[in-house]
Amino acid sequence: MFTIRRARSRWIRTTSSAAALAIAVGGLSLATATQARADSTSVTGDESVSAPTAWVTYTGLTTSQISAKLGSTYRLVDVHEDPGGGTYTVTAVKNSGSYATAWWWYVNASTAQVSTFLSNNNARLISVEQNAAGNYNVIMVANTGSAARAWWWYVGQSTATISSELSANNARLVSVQPDKTDSGYSVIMVSNTGTDAKGWWWYVHQSVSQISSLLNTNGGRITDLSRNSDGTYNVVMVQQAGTDNIGWKWYVGAGANSLVSGALQTGYRIFDIEPYTNGASTSYAAVEIDNLPAENRRVENIFESGYSQAGLSGGRYGYLVKPIGNASVLSLQNTNTYEPASGIKALYNLYSQFQVQIGDDDLNSNFDYWVKPSDPTNKDVCPLDYSNTNSNKVTTTLADGLGRMMFNSDNRTTQGVDLRYGRAKVNNFAQIIGMAGTKIKQTVGCGIVNGGFVTTTLNNLQKLYEGVFTDKLLDASDADLFFNRMNGGTGTISSSSPFGQMVTQEANKLGKPGAVSGFLAAIQQRDKGGSYDMCFTTGACDPPYDYVRSDAGIMQLPFKTAGGSVVLHNYAYGFYVNDLSIPCAFNTTCAAKTQADDTTNQFLPEIFRHQVDLALANW
Repeated sequence: MFTIRRARSRWIRTTSSAAALAIAVGGLSLATATQARADSTSVTGDESVSAPTAWVTYTGLTTSQISAKLGSTYRLVDVHEDPGGGTYTVTAVKNSGSYATAWWWYVNASTAQVSTFLSNNNARLISVEQNAAGNYNVIMVANTGSAARAWWWYVGQSTATISSELSANNARLVSVQPDKTDSGYSVIMVSNTGTDAKGWWWYVHQSVSQISSLLNTNGGRITDLSRNSDGTYNVVMVQQAGTDNIGWKWYVGAGANSLVSGALQTGYRIFDIEPYTNGASTSYAAVEIDNLPAENRRVENIFESGYSQAGLSGGRYGYLVKPIGNASVLSLQNTNTYEPASGIKALYNLYSQFQVQIGDDDLNSNFDYWVKPSDPTNKDVCPLDYSNTNSNKVTTTLADGLGRMMFNSDNRTTQGVDLRYGRAKVNNFAQIIGMAGTKIKQTVGCGIVNGGFVTTTLNNLQKLYEGVFTDKLLDASDADLFFNRMNGGTGTISSSSPFGQMVTQEANKLGKPGAVSGFLAAIQQRDKGGSYDMCFTTGACDPPYDYVRSDAGIMQLPFKTAGGSVVLHNYAYGFYVNDLSIPCAFNTTCAAKTQADDTTNQFLPEIFRHQVDLALANW
C-alpha cells in the first residue's frame, strides 16, 4: 500500500516527464557546466536558495504525525525512511515567499503509481528514495508556469547509464540515492541550461575524506548527500563561486537534536538529512545552507568564530535589535530561553514600580535586606549562603533598595525585593504582561544552587523594556523612575569603549571623523546586564565552568534630518551567551577566559554597527 499526502494548493497545469527502469552496478562519475548561480526562489529546487525562512526537521514520525506537524504552513523538501521502517525523517520549509509552491508527497508507491501522480499533478520530483520493499518515497512540486523545468527521473540505474542520460539530456543531477533492492541508483535530473546552468560534479562511494578533498579541488558546495550500506557516500556538488558562493555546512555521524540545535544557533537551514544505522543507534548525515540576511550573517559569524577559539566550546548565544514600534532589524535565537543572571532584576524593578504606581507601596517606606555576616560589604554574594537574622538586617528606604539593586546590581537588595512581594507574585506578573518564557525559580545571585534556575527570552525582555518606554506598562513619571535607577544615561559611552571604537570606524568610513564626539554625546542608553561564572548542572567543575553573560535595555541613536536637526531613533535590544565552557579554574586569567570576554564585548557594537552607519549618514 502507498500513502498519499497532498498539499492544499490546486493550481495545476500540464507538463511532461520521463522514466526509465534498469539495474546495474555503481561507480564514479563527473559532469561539469558553466559557473553556478544562486537561486532566488525554489522554482528549480531548495538546495541553492538562501532566502531566510522558517524551517523544521522531524525524525521518527509516521506519515500522519508528519502531516499533523506540517499543517498548511510547511512543505517537505526531503524525506527518508528511518532504518527500522514505518517512520520517517523529514525536513521542511515554510511554504511561502521564495519557497511557495503546490506540492505532494507519497510513500511506498510503485514507479507506475509515481508516474501517474506526476501526470495527474502536472508535477516533477524533488526527492526520491527506494524503500526496502522496492517501492518509492517521493516529494513532488508543481512543474508549471515559471517553475516549469525540463527534467527526468530514473531508478535502478548504473553510473554509466546515468552519465549517458545526463549527456543526452544536457542535464545535471539534483538527487542521487542508492537503491535498497538492487545495485543501482534512483536519480532526479534537471536541464542544465539558461539560468539553471551550474558548474557541478557528482561522485558515488566516496569516503568523508575523499569528499572533503573533492570539495577543495572543485571549489564546490554539496547539494545532495546520501549514504551507502558500506559507509561511503554519494554526493552532488555545485561550484561555490560568484553569486552562488553561499554559506553552507555538512555533517555525518551526528545526532538529530545536535544537528537541529546547531543549525538554529548558527543561522543555517537543514535541507538534506538522512538517517542511518550506526552500531546500536541512529546517526544522521545532513547538509545545511545559510538562512540569515547578509548583515545578520556578518554578525553571527563573529560570535560563532569567537566562541569556538582558545579552547572555548558549547556556547549558546543570541541577540536582538528592535526599533520601538516596528519589527526587529536583527535577531538570532531571540525566542530561546536563557539564564539572564542579574538581567532579570529589570523585572523586579518593574514590579516594584508598578506597586508604587497603583498605591500598594511607597518609595519612602522602610525596606529590609540582609548582608553576609562574614563579608558585609560584598554585594555579589549568593544570599542563600547565610541566614537572614535581625543581627545582619539592614533597613533603608524602598527607593534606596531599588537603586542599589539596579545601579549597583546588589544581590542582597534583590533578595529583599523578592521577599517583600513574594516570588510567585512577580512570576505571575511576568505572565500577565506577556513574558511567557520568563520564570524565576532561584534567588538571584545563586546560579544553580539547590537546583534553582531563572529563564527569560530576548523577546520577553524586549516586551518589558518597550512596554515601559512607551508608557504601556508604567505611566510616564513611573517609567522615568524605572529607567533612572539603571546604568547609562545621555553621552555615557566613551570613545575608547568597544562601542565608541565602532562609531569611530563607521564615521571614518563615511569620511566624517569630526562627527564622532557629537554623535556619542547625543546617544542615550539604559540597560541591565548580568553575569555568572558557575558550575554546569552535570559533569566536572572548576575546571571547566559555565560562562554566562547577558545585557538588555534601550538604545537611542541620534539621526539627523536633512536640515540638521537631531532625531533620536529608539531601540529595544538584548544579547546573551550561556553554556560556554571555559576550560580553566574559577578566578584565574587564561586565554579562554580572555577570548570569551573579548568576544562578548563585541555584542553591543556589532549588533548596532549597521544602525550607527545609517544614523551617521546625515551628520
